Amino acid sequence: MILLQNTASTLAMISSLGVEIEPQDTIQLDLMFTNNQLINTPDLDQPNFVFTFNGQVVSYDKLIENITDLTAYTHDQRDTLAHELDKNSFFVYTQAPNVTTISYYTDSTMSVLLKQDIVTKVNGRVATVVTNLYDGAVIVETFTEVISRNADLTVKNIVSTDVRP
Repeated sequence: MILLQNTASTLAMISSLGVEIEPQDTIQLDLMFTNNQLINTPDLDQPNFVFTFNGQVVSYDKLIENITDLTAYTHDQRDTLAHELDKNSFFVYTQAPNVTTISYYTDSTMSVLLKQDIVTKVNGRVATVVTNLYDGAVIVETFTEVISRNADLTVKNIVSTDVRP
């Protein structure tokens, strides 16, 4: 069980998941989101958030370690595109009505695209997030998240698909 408490006295936003948490409220993350969604959500790393993993209060880093079953050491040893993004990349974003595109490149020349996130909103709320990973000019993986909402615009569920051509 993964619980998240907002200890702040103000409303907290997790924009990438389309969630708002009232002050002092607690939500059960594993009922609403997959582990992949939680791992890929940097908005969760906020000082006013307290995480409980299987009954034990843990830091954000420890939560990710428990979810992925990776220690910081073994994680850093992996040679992945994600590490190149984190350590060396250059990114730009463009906004159009209801669509934000974030493109990650190897450097500021923007000659080699590594990753692209396309976030689509409906009624001002995130509705889909499509992430394409590239190796050269070829898409090697597409991760899609479709967010369904209740009438009050709270998140009803998220359906994720991961395609590797």
